[in-house]
Amino acid sequence: MDGLSSVYNSLGNLFFEDEDYELSLQNYLKAQKFQNELSGHTNQWTLYMIYKNYKNLNQSLLALENIDKYLSVRDSLESMKSN
Repeated sequence: MDGLSSVYNSLGNLFFEDEDYELSLQNYLKAQKFQNELSGHTNQWTLYMIYKNYKNLNQSLLALENIDKYLSVRDSLESMKSN
């Protein structure tokens, strides 16, 4: 993860702990953007936190989309570990 995505993840964590889900989500989405530009994918933690923010904001469809992405990445990583 590059420096900017780490900063945005950290800000997202702080806002999430403060229950400011809008600002938390904005920062996680920025982290996702930089992760995708750098490596072509989003890390597992960022996807999970995007899901949690959408869930807390009662945006069910977006929450479901992101939990699916998170589970796909998690399952892929677990599959790679078992091989």
